[in-house]
Amino acid sequence: MLSCAEETKVQTSGVVTD
Repeated sequence: MLSCAEETKVQTSGVVTD
């Protein structure tokens, strides 16, 4: 979650928090 949080925000605005 926190690891990919930054990348997720750019792609899906933090919608998909893996």
